[in-house]
Amino acid sequence: MCATKAEIRTAAISRRDALTADQRAAAGARIADRLRALPAYQQARCVLLYVSMRSEVDTFALLDELLAARRGVCVPVTDWAARRLDLFALTDRAELAPGRYGVPEPRPETRRPVDPSAIDLALVPGVAFDPCGRRLGYGAGLFDGLLPRLPVSCPRWGLAFAAQMVDELPADPHDQRVDAVITEDAIWRVEEGRDE
Repeated sequence: MCATKAEIRTAAISRRDALTADQRAAAGARIADRLRALPAYQQARCVLLYVSMRSEVDTFALLDELLAARRGVCVPVTDWAARRLDLFALTDRAELAPGRYGVPEPRPETRRPVDPSAIDLALVPGVAFDPCGRRLGYGAGLFDGLLPRLPVSCPRWGLAFAAQMVDELPADPHDQRVDAVITEDAIWRVEEGRDE
């Protein structure tokens, strides 16, 4: 493989940004429908959900759905001094405000910590994914530090547009894989391959 992580990241973000708002909305709705059909999603009592920004797969409809169903939802907040993600419960979208770099996160006065051991399902972002579950983020390694703190039994699923899938990603020893990637076209299960 010749391309570096930085080159792949730039190209994947460009492909994602090139999708129109309508294309992203339609693809995001199909991704959410695929997710809703999965038993692990239906049964999860506490879901780790990233709060989408820029051209990422929008998670606000899922967030509203989980909150309306009174299911446990927690979102990551970056502790920049420690260079790690901490988890906080969310009970209302109104608790969110733009944090550093514009990433929506719970306002400090509303934060209720959640122990990573309580998570039943983790839905994680990525700039690019490959069929083997390799994930490329924005480069800070924050989710690579969080995922090992989750229970071994907790499914780790990436949400991405098909345009973000690549044949193969380079990986370093600390890079954490996901168990599946859900796109508008397919569910890529790492152990089983592509599921239409």
